[in-house]
Amino acid sequence: MQWDPSVQYLRTDLLNDDFESGSAGRWSSLTGGWSVVTDGNSQKLKQTGNAAGLTTAGSASWSNYRMISDVKIASSGSGGGFANLNFRLKDANNKYFVYLSDTQGIAIKKMVAGVQTELASKAFAIGINTTYRAEVVVSGNQIELYIDGDLQLSAADGGVSFVKGKVGLETYQATVLFDNVQVIEL
Repeated sequence: MQWDPSVQYLRTDLLNDDFESGSAGRWSSLTGGWSVVTDGNSQKLKQTGNAAGLTTAGSASWSNYRMISDVKIASSGSGGGFANLNFRLKDANNKYFVYLSDTQGIAIKKMVAGVQTELASKAFAIGINTTYRAEVVVSGNQIELYIDGDLQLSAADGGVSFVKGKVGLETYQATVLFDNVQVIEL
């Protein structure tokens, strides 16, 4: 008789959305007009018609997780635009978020009662019409931002402003396409 130990790692996907059904049914628009559009040979979620937009999904009870999305800024305003991944989101004015900007690089921020605080940032070339795989890992008070698999920023929020919350996709002064959104429990 031979002993064959096998280890299985269980992964809990809290959200997995590639928009191929043509629906954004899991997402709830807070601002802006959101629709699923065809880009190349796949479906993507796009905010249309407004200078800014925010759509949310998930549960207010989510705490420690990894949020992943393909992000493509298709165009932006003359002063640059933003694509944001929101996490531990309570509402539009209370959340953590990372932004990718074609003119201002990347950052990890928090917003409390509508007031933004930057936790980390750096110059980073975000090209128009280039798809980036953005990944946020939030555990306890630690936040990490990966772009295309490489760690770019990390921060700790000493006050841990938010310990739980939904996820969100957000745009400002830009046409942005989001795809392959995953939220994985840690």
